[in-house]
Amino acid sequence: MEVGSGSTPSLTSSTAGIYIHVPFCRAKCLYCDFYSLADRDNAMDRLVGCIVEEIYGAADRARDWQFDTMYIGGGTPSLLTPRHLERIVTALQQALGLGHVMEFTLEANPGEAPEEKLRAFRDLGVNRLSLGFQSFDPGLLEFLGRLHDPRDCYRTFDAARRAGFNNINTDLLFNIPGQTLRRWQSDLAALVELGPEHISAYSLTVEKGTPLHGMVAAGEVSMPREDLDAAMYARA
Repeated sequence: MEVGSGSTPSLTSSTAGIYIHVPFCRAKCLYCDFYSLADRDNAMDRLVGCIVEEIYGAADRARDWQFDTMYIGGGTPSLLTPRHLERIVTALQQALGLGHVMEFTLEANPGEAPEEKLRAFRDLGVNRLSLGFQSFDPGLLEFLGRLHDPRDCYRTFDAARRAGFNNINTDLLFNIPGQTLRRWQSDLAALVELGPEHISAYSLTVEKGTPLHGMVAAGEVSMPREDLDAAMYARA
């Protein structure tokens, strides 16, 4: 699919974005309250079949809409195989039409998106990648339940560049228990030096129902002080 060559929608038309959720992960992170399930690779074919069926079912309702953005989030969408993504993109093209889509984003985790797969995703029209770095601190990554280490961040970023991605977003978390302002500044400096086109910095929040919420409620973990959270925000 070719993305980025669509004409500008007329002012009289209705424009919208497409979001597709892939709720599977290798492991559930400590803080995550998004709908996601760990270790469900054997269900991916069925999931993609259901997504394709739903896309075709939405065709009549979306007849008057022009779609200018697509976003595949999760979960971990980079667990999709190129064949899975091809099925989804083909269904979207046939049922909804993608001629006006200018930005097609897919989320990926460091260490779970080899260059060959990223290149295939790029060939299928993905032109923006969102990488969930979260931190460059090995201890903080382990605390959060992330499966990658800092080296994976660099390797996946470099692989994305080699695969042809010139629009990359990277996520970073601050306000993590045990995180210092100095460590946060170091993370920011490392990421700025890496040079992604966009950086999304989020303050870690304690969401009800997550393991982190239970740990905080039990007094096992203390969140950073509000003034430290504010200082980290200001540095970003």
